[in-house]
Amino acid sequence: RVVRAAACQGIDLPVITEPQKMFDDMVSVQLTDNGTNGAVLLPMLQKLHGRPLRVATMCSGTESPILALDMLTKSIEDYVYSHRQQF
Repeated sequence: RVVRAAACQGIDLPVITEPQKMFDDMVSVQLTDNGTNGAVLLPMLQKLHGRPLRVATMCSGTESPILALDMLTKSIEDYVYSHRQQF
């Protein structure tokens, strides 16, 4: 039986079951070069600074993108606050 290397990657990482913690991990690890470079967020933050982001859905029950954006926003705000010396 052949096991693909990609299937084994991350096997030693803890399981994340809470959606907010998933977004926290995404921001602190994936979007900031494993937490070492918060400056990679700067272009996005500068582009959106002070501008509202409007999202529309077709009908009720399709608010998942809005909930995800809320969680992503909270994760970015928490990251920026805890690493404010980088900004």
